[in-house]
Amino acid sequence: MHVAIEGERLRTQFAGAPHVALEASLGSNDAVFEFDSSLRDSNGFNWVTVVRFMRVLDFRFFDFELGLEDQMTNPGDLEYCLIEITDSDLTRAFVASGALRRTAVPIVAEEDLRHYRIAFDDHGIYDVVCLGIELGSRRVDARSI
Repeated sequence: MHVAIEGERLRTQFAGAPHVALEASLGSNDAVFEFDSSLRDSNGFNWVTVVRFMRVLDFRFFDFELGLEDQMTNPGDLEYCLIEITDSDLTRAFVASGALRRTAVPIVAEEDLRHYRIAFDDHGIYDVVCLGIELGSRRVDARSI
């Protein structure tokens, strides 16, 4: 079971592969995704969507070309947009393992874990277990890219 995250520019069916950056600092590991979320307008500008996954605990990628989708958890939860998997096998596995109670991350409450998935057509699927997300977008001059 999943819910689509509401927001303009979060559809990914016609988006190209995202630019993904992992940012690590003391006490935090974030994953930042940026992808084109509109066509160029008549002035040569388009919108870029930015999704920041905060305090990432698990990060997975499944390339469509390899055909490994059957190895991901919750395979029926798939849309071409950002979704939160609310009945996640992955977060249940985290809780059942007791990993968070055994590590140096005791400030993470198991009930705060979130499992997000975002799929890009002709590219692949990303699964991210983290503590939350920040969404943003910016208008860029596509002629300078």
